[in-house]
Amino acid sequence: MQCRQVLLLLALVWIPLAGLRPPTRQQELRVLITARNMVEHGNWMHFDFQNQPRYRKPPMPYWLAGLGYVVTGQTNQVWAARLPFLILAVTGVGVFLSLTKESGPHTAIPFLFSAGFLWYGMLAETDMPQLTGMTVALWGWKRRSGVIAGGGMAFAFLSKGPGGILLPLITMLIALAWEKRSSSFWFWAVGLALAAVGFWVVFLQLDPVAKAALQQELNDTFVSTAHRNPVPYYVYTLPLLLLPGILWVVRSSCRSVPPLAWTWLGTGLVLLTMTVSKQQHYALMLIPPAVWILSTRIPDERPRWLQFRFLAPVFLLAGVTAGILISVLGEDGRHARFLQSAAPHLPDQGTLHVVGINSAKFDFHLGRHVDNLDSAQAALNRALPGDAVVVIQKRKYWDADASSFPAFSTADDDTWIRRLYRIPDKTGDRVM
Repeated sequence: MQCRQVLLLLALVWIPLAGLRPPTRQQELRVLITARNMVEHGNWMHFDFQNQPRYRKPPMPYWLAGLGYVVTGQTNQVWAARLPFLILAVTGVGVFLSLTKESGPHTAIPFLFSAGFLWYGMLAETDMPQLTGMTVALWGWKRRSGVIAGGGMAFAFLSKGPGGILLPLITMLIALAWEKRSSSFWFWAVGLALAAVGFWVVFLQLDPVAKAALQQELNDTFVSTAHRNPVPYYVYTLPLLLLPGILWVVRSSCRSVPPLAWTWLGTGLVLLTMTVSKQQHYALMLIPPAVWILSTRIPDERPRWLQFRFLAPVFLLAGVTAGILISVLGEDGRHARFLQSAAPHLPDQGTLHVVGINSAKFDFHLGRHVDNLDSAQAALNRALPGDAVVVIQKRKYWDADASSFPAFSTADDDTWIRRLYRIPDKTGDRVM
C-alpha cells in the first residue's frame, strides 16, 4: 500500500468525524475557547479561558485553531478549528511513513487500525501537533538535516512544552552510539530548539500572570497532580490504544527492528513513566515507534481485503457511521443540538447562568462566557432581570422547586433535563 493511499484512508475516517463529533474533552474545549477568544479580541499573544489567563501551555495549538477560525470565518464551529489539526496529523503520518519506508508497507497496517490514533487524531488538542513535531525532528535526524530536526523540536515545544524537545533530543543523543552527526547538524538542531524555548521564556518573564501560570503547570505535571496512575501505566495502556492493529503480530515474521525505533520507544516510555501526571492520551507519543516495531513482525502475506480499493469505502463508511452515531445518538450530541438551538434566544446583555455539565461545553456552544452553578433553583434565584439560565442536568440531580419557574424552551428526556430560562426585564416583558 502506497503512502498516499494510507493518508487518504486516514482522511476518510477523520474528515467526517471532525465535522460530526461534538467537542467533549476538556483538553480540546480549552483550545477551542481560548483560540476563539484570541481571534475575537484580535490579540494573538493574549490567551484566556473563561475569563482566566491561559498560559499553562505554549501557544501553537491556539494559533492552529485560530487559523482555522480565520480561514473559514466560523468561530463557533468545531470543524473549523479542527481543520488545521487534521491536516497536520495527516502530514505527520506522511513524514513517519517516509522515516520508516525501509520497513516496507507493513508500517501502515498498525497505524490504520490503531484505535487511539483514529480516536485522537483529528482533535484540536496539544498531543498531535507535538507528536508531528517530534516525528519531523527524527526524520531530520535520518536525513542528516539539523534545520529539519531543530525545526521539528521547536514546533513540538511550542505545541505542548519541554517534552517536545526532550524526547527527540535524548533519542538522537543515544543514537550517536551507532551513527554520528556533524557539528553543523547539532548547531542548527539545538539552536532552533533553544530559540523556541527562548521566545516563550522571554514572553513569560515579561508577563507575571503568564509566568505564574507556567509554574502552576509544571507543578501539576511533575509534582502534584490529580492524574496519578501506577508506575507501569503505559505498559498496559499502549497496547489498548494499538488495538486492533496489534493483533496482526499473532503470526510474526522475522524482519529486523531498526535501533532508532527501540530508542524512540524506550526514551518515551521512560520519560512518561517518570512524569507524575499519567493520562491515556500521553501515550500517543509512543504509538509511532511501537507501530514501527510491530510492522517488522507482520507477515508479508496479507488478505485481499487489505487492498486500497476494498478499504477505502470501508473507512469512509466507518467515519461517517461513527460520526452520525456520536452526534445523533450520543448524549453530547443531543446536548450540543439543544445549546445551539438555545443560542439565538439568549439576551445580548446580562449574565448567562448555566447549571449541570462541564461549563466549557456551555461556553463553546453558546458562544460566550458563562457563570456556572450546581443548582437550578440557586441560579434562578440569583439571576437578575435581563439574565438567562441554561440547564443541562441529570434528572436525579434536578431541583424540583425550579419547575415552578416557566421555561422558555425545553428538550427533556428520560435521563436529562435541558431547559432555557429567560428572566423578565424591568418592564415585565420577556427579553427578546
